[in-house]
Amino acid sequence: MVRKLLEYKKFKEAADQLHQMRNEHKNVFLRRGAGEKEKIVADDGTEYFEASLFDLITAFKKVLTEIPKEIFHTVIKSEFSVSDKIHDIYHMLAKESTLQFSKLFAKTKTKDEAIATFLAVLELMKMHEIMIVQKDLFSDIEIMRNPDLIKKEPGVTENS
Repeated sequence: MVRKLLEYKKFKEAADQLHQMRNEHKNVFLRRGAGEKEKIVADDGTEYFEASLFDLITAFKKVLTEIPKEIFHTVIKSEFSVSDKIHDIYHMLAKESTLQFSKLFAKTKTKDEAIATFLAVLELMKMHEIMIVQKDLFSDIEIMRNPDLIKKEPGVTENS
C-alpha cells in the first residue's frame, strides 16, 4: 500500500512539472528561419532551393525601378496580355532549362508590360508549371520548369 502511495506521489509530481512547463511555454512562439530548405537538382547537376514569394516581390520591385519613367500624358494602348506573356515564358523555357528573372524584363519598355509579365509568372507558379529557385540566399532568382511535370510529359523518360 505504501509503495502504491509513493508511486502515486511520483506521478502527481511529474504531472505538476509537465503542467508548469506547459504554462511557461504557452506564450513562446518560435520563428521559423531560413533553415535547411529542400534542394532541387537541375539536369546539369546544379543545386537550387525554392525562392520565397518575398524574394520574388523584391526582385520585381527592383525591375520596376529600372524601367524608364513613362511620359504621363501619352496614352498607349495596352499591347500585352497575361496569356501572351505566359506563352512567351513557355517559349523561353523551351530554349533554356533555367531563365534569370531579370532576363524576362530585359526588353520591357513599360510598367504595363512588366506587370503583365509578373502576373504571367505568378499564374504559372499557381498552375505548378514553373518553379522559382535560387542557387544561394540573396542570389539571382531563376525560373525553371517544374521537374515533376517534365518527367510526366509523353515521350520523356527518366534517363533522358
